[in-house]
Amino acid sequence: MTPNLPPLREELRLLPAAANRDGSPAWMIHDPVCNRFYRIGWLDFEMLARWSLGSAQAVVRAIQSETTLAPDESDLQALASFLERHSLLRIVSPSGVKGLSERAARLQTSTLTWLLHHYLFFRLPLAHPQEWLARIAPRLAWLYHPSTALVLLLLSLSGLFLAARQWDVFQTSFVDNLSELATLKKKPKIAAKLAPFSPEETLAAILEAKYRGERSEMADIIRKRLKGVRQDDVNSHGL
Repeated sequence: MTPNLPPLREELRLLPAAANRDGSPAWMIHDPVCNRFYRIGWLDFEMLARWSLGSAQAVVRAIQSETTLAPDESDLQALASFLERHSLLRIVSPSGVKGLSERAARLQTSTLTWLLHHYLFFRLPLAHPQEWLARIAPRLAWLYHPSTALVLLLLSLSGLFLAARQWDVFQTSFVDNLSELATLKKKPKIAAKLAPFSPEETLAAILEAKYRGERSEMADIIRKRLKGVRQDDVNSHGL
């Protein structure tokens, strides 16, 4: 093993993970470039935490003196091989670049081989929103300002205050509308016809037809589905 340890990639993240079956702690190495996670144990974590010491001997001595673990250089060699195999080390030498190129060449497959393994699914990007989001983000920065949250809070309190002034009217009309919807659903023929619609859609159609005097598109759809039901039952609910 070389005296100096190869450097780790700077963008890697070390995240805590659920404990192993034997109760020992575990961590995850997150590779944000490939969006992959690699699970490691306690010894691997301690070695990575001291990787910056630079040499295998220094890492082994530090772990032996600061923890109850007793690793040797073969453990560090195994971890270095694991990191290299999964491209978690920084490439700083021409031989490393050559090895990376050879690995990429081995991973390349022909079109026929790709189709043989991916004929059941494929990715078709419908949009690339990242550039648009990057352009629009500065214009929407005010949404994340504390004053925006204060304005929304004041508007919410104002709405609650205005609703409280007519709470009796709101409570009475709300209960009446729910009662009408319940009565409508209890009739077998009507209930069967309204099965595809949610209670919210049916209630909204009743409210528009009864209080606004408007015949909405939803009300027309519901009325068509109620064809064959007694007309008095339909008209009694404002539809």
